[in-house]
Order: sequence, then C-alpha cells, then structure tokens
Amino acid sequence: MRTHFSPLFRCLVAATVAATVAATVAATVACGGAQTTTRIPSSLANRCINAQREVIGRQTAGNHVSARLRWRAGEIVEDIDESQLADRLRVGRAGQQTWVLARGGAGKSRLVDSVQSGSCDRVATVRMDAALDFRPKAELATAKRPALAAVVAEKMDITGESDIIELLQDTLGDQPWLILVDGTDELTAAERRMLDKDLAWLSRQRITQPHVVRFERPGFSDATRSQLPDAIVELPELSCEVVDAALARKFAAEGAHLAARAFLVKFGLDRKRATDKTCRYVHMATWRDVETVSDLAADAAKAMDEPPSVPNRSEIYATWLGHRLSGIAPSADAASRWLDRMVAVGVQEASEPDLLLTLDRCSTVATPGAAPHSEACAALMKSAAVKSGPSSTSWILRNQTLMDLLLARWLVNKHEDCALLSAATADVASLELTAMVFGQTVGRRCLVPIVAAVCSRGTPAEQIGKFVDEALARDAEFVELIDRAKERAQTACEREVFAAVGAGGAAR
Repeated sequence: MRTHFSPLFRCLVAATVAATVAATVAATVACGGAQTTTRIPSSLANRCINAQREVIGRQTAGNHVSARLRWRAGEIVEDIDESQLADRLRVGRAGQQTWVLARGGAGKSRLVDSVQSGSCDRVATVRMDAALDFRPKAELATAKRPALAAVVAEKMDITGESDIIELLQDTLGDQPWLILVDGTDELTAAERRMLDKDLAWLSRQRITQPHVVRFERPGFSDATRSQLPDAIVELPELSCEVVDAALARKFAAEGAHLAARAFLVKFGLDRKRATDKTCRYVHMATWRDVETVSDLAADAAKAMDEPPSVPNRSEIYATWLGHRLSGIAPSADAASRWLDRMVAVGVQEASEPDLLLTLDRCSTVATPGAAPHSEACAALMKSAAVKSGPSSTSWILRNQTLMDLLLARWLVNKHEDCALLSAATADVASLELTAMVFGQTVGRRCLVPIVAAVCSRGTPAEQIGKFVDEALARDAEFVELIDRAKERAQTACEREVFAAVGAGGAAR
C-alpha cells in the first residue's frame, strides 16, 4: 500500500522532534523539506506527531489493515484507499462537507486516525470527538461562542474573550483547514441539530471555511440537514478473506480453529451475502462482529448457553451479553430483561435516549437472580458488558451495537402498534438500530411498514436490504414472512428490498 505519511514527517518522527511550531520549521529545513508548517498551531502540531506515531506503530506491528473505500461524488463512483482518501480530503475546497459512513465496529475511529495522520502535517487539522468534545461544550454554549467554536478554540489553544472568529482568523490566516468530526451518530437528535446549526453559523462567518468531514454510521438520507454532503465515502463490510484471516489469528491452534469453524457452521454464522460480488459474511460484517462471534465460539468450549439454532443479529449480541453476565443472570434472556428494566428508567424518547447504567438505577429494579441488589449491581459494573461512563458512578454498555439492541427492545416494548413503531424507528434514523428492531418478534410483525418508512426517507433499497438480511433468521418461518412482505410491498424500493432478501435463501 502506498504510504499516507509524507517523507518529511517520517524524518521528523525518526528524529523525535519536539512538537512546537519553531521546532517543526527547524526540522523541516534539517530534513531537506521545502514546505513549512508555520501556520499550523503548535497544539495541532503536537497532536499530529502523536497521531502519526500511533499509526506508524500499528503499521510496523502489523496491526493495521488498510481499508478499501467507495467514493461517491455526483455521478462519480470510485474505489480508493486510505491514503487517497486523506489526499482528497486535504485538498478539498473550503466549505465542503464529506460524509464517511461505516458501520459500528467497522473501524471508523481507526480510519479517522489514518486521515488525520495523512493530513495533519500539511494542513491544520482539528479532530473532534462528537460525544467527548462537542457534547460537554453544547451544555455551555452561547450565541457568541457556539459549541463548535468552543471545541475548535480549545483544540487550537486559543484563549481570550475576544470575538472567536477574529481569534481564529489571527491563528489560521487565509490557509485551508480541516475539521474531522468522529461519531456524530452517537449524539442525540437534539445534539445533532445543534451541530448542524453550529456548522451553518460557521458557514456565515467571514473566515476561510474548513472542509468538514463527518464520520458516522449509515442512517437515512435526511434533507432537513443544514448542508448535504458534496461527497459520500463508504467503508465496505469485511471480505471473507479478511474475516478468515482474523479467525485464524484468533484461534491459532489447529484444534481450536477447527472447533470454531464447526461452531460457525452449526449456527449458520458462516452464511454469505447472496447479492454481493465480493464474498462477505452476513454475520461478520465488521471487526466488532468478528470479535463477538469469536467470543461465542470460544464460549462454546466452556459449556455456556448456546444461541438459538439459527440466530439473527439481535440474538447473537443478546447471547454474547448473556454470557458476559452469566455469573449474575441465570440465562441470556434474564440478563436482557434485567437491562431492559434499567434502560426503561432512563429512556423516555428513543430520539433522546439516556442509556446510562448507574448504581442508583440498578438498585431500583428487580435483579435477574437470587443475588441481592448490592452484589448484582456491583458485578454488572465490573463485567465485560460495560465500560466507564462520564462519572465515577456511571457506566455505559461496551459498544454502540449493544446500545442499539437495548434501545430496539425498548422501542418494541413501548410500541406494539406497527404505525407507531414504524414512525419511532424511522425517527432514530439508524439502519443498525432498525435491524435490531427487526430482530424482535414485534419488529418482524411490522416488517413491511417499517421498511416502507425507511424507504420513504430516501434510503437506497440496496442499503436497507443488507440490514434486513442479517436481521431475519433463516428459520422455518422465513419464506412465508418474505412472501407476505412481497405481496404487501407498495413501492419499488420496498419490492427491491424484499426481492434482495429473498434471494438470500431459505432455512439451512
């Protein structure tokens, strides 16, 4: 793969240069480079050096798998690599927006690392984590200092009470710059609206506009956003070849590898996409999926509860969650119902979900087994199912996919009426969440109206079909379910979705 680091910066890293503007300029001359980075703020130069060292380190250790990407801009559709993506984003015109779409667990943050590393020594690059950087600032934002401006100022170490635009102009001058926004899908609907409002505010200011790059999960086409993208970049699902290599590394011993492959075959986890030209596994589309399925295969050797005979995506993750809580809950179902009770304490609207797990919330709901609240809650907070939250007494589920699972369960428990469930699911605008809804009994009953609602948002049938494909188990009811859906489909988009899913085959 062509490197996405400039020769200049490789020299700088090798020399372990101190990350200040003056030192960078001096090292540029020492390394024989003609370009300078005098306009890049020293705080961004610091972050640049650290980011490039991390990526180079992963590459050197063989822990970086270069991604192939699909670039769409108007009628142009091209396959590009990570370095080409960084090059295109770096030279994009001022005021442009690019959306980089990748499934949860597909490696978005690693891709942000790569783009930052490939750009930051040649153009001022601000990396912003939507949940960690933007959300706290949104709570303190004012008309004169919107949350986005406050984040940018902090990243550039800009201080003072003067007009933020004047301070930015003084810092950047007329040079181009990049804003990389990671994880906008993790914001609530209200926070996303605030981010759009801030971007619109920035676009009206008399300053050289940044090229804004948003990294998020695939959702629905949304014409209500303040600015639609000039280009969309898609990170494809993992190929069978990449997955097979990952499984071989995970189960290095021959016996363990054979047992793991047998487990995949037994539960249909090796099923492949029927409509893709490239070989791809339905249930191992992302690195997170591979890790989850690998954990289940390893759990099988420990005599833990097996997943359903032909599991869907929701059941795969629910089983994993149950195994991680097996010391507390007697079954995966009991574990899920316990978490359902905690989620119900915090979530009032799916568009503004509060999925924090706290000791207070845990102590208010019935435990899944005989253990008292204190023991069950303490064990939950120490388990692999969660990670630390924003405070010392709060935790969140380990990843966004598990959050999707519990939010989907909350949705179907709240809305048994298909019209209400369809509207509520569509309002969340996440294909991954929608797939988790289809994984529930009520969600499958509402299959056609939910697909119709998603189609009405302008989402391509090809994208919808892939998520429906993994959401529906290939059990004895599959053929009848799809045949009924085909009969009830009313639009071309709906018919295309169900035709594609039906092409995947029946029970195996």
